[in-house]
Amino acid sequence: MTLCQEIGQWIEENVEQPVEHFFEQAQQVCDDFRDWVEHEVRDPVTRYREEQQKVCEEQDCNWWCACCNKWLCWFITVVTTFVEWVITIVGEWIITTICNIIVTIIRFIVMAIIHILTWVVLFVICFLEALCGVLLFMGALALVILLLAVAAQGAPLIAAFWAPIIPVAFAVVVTCFFMARFLCRIDCCRIVNAVGWAFKWAILIGMGVAIYQFAPMMGWWIAIYGGLLSALIIALEKGKCRLKSMRELP
Repeated sequence: MTLCQEIGQWIEENVEQPVEHFFEQAQQVCDDFRDWVEHEVRDPVTRYREEQQKVCEEQDCNWWCACCNKWLCWFITVVTTFVEWVITIVGEWIITTICNIIVTIIRFIVMAIIHILTWVVLFVICFLEALCGVLLFMGALALVILLLAVAAQGAPLIAAFWAPIIPVAFAVVVTCFFMARFLCRIDCCRIVNAVGWAFKWAILIGMGVAIYQFAPMMGWWIAIYGGLLSALIIALEKGKCRLKSMRELP
């Protein structure tokens, strides 16, 4: 797993998921408040209204005051019905809905900020990580050119063309590998793989050029490269680092 992927996974597990869980709990608090209002407030009022309604139905009418006792009783029933309706609409639905809307809006804003910051952080880190890979590849490519330029000194027809390239290619190799190792923290095994990759391609291309130019001295240089590559492979046998295929990028 690359550093870019590791940081992305860390942000998801330690930032995004805890924040999502927090807002899920906040929405659950809104729902719990509605349940509390229903069981602790509305249900007692409902029971009281039902009891009052039953009392109103069962008690005798006081004819001397034109059933004023039932009027008062039914008035209380109407008031408790209205209170029950207000509790249901305001306490259970309006407050709960407003609570959920506020939580949703805050959740949207916070998650948007987190995603934007995550994108910026990953963009910078992934860009730097990709840049490090480019530096390593440029160093390996420059090493191929350097090896070919040195070997080309054994071919009189092309030696003059390749001679000025040697110091430039050497400077690029040193600079790229130094930055890849000490600025990008690329491990030594990847740099060794880049060197092995360069030698393989230099041997393959150099062999073809030597045959085409009919240059035995250039072939001698290519043979030396082959020996150095073999020595490198043997030296790596005791460790965990192994040279990759030349078809893979360093």
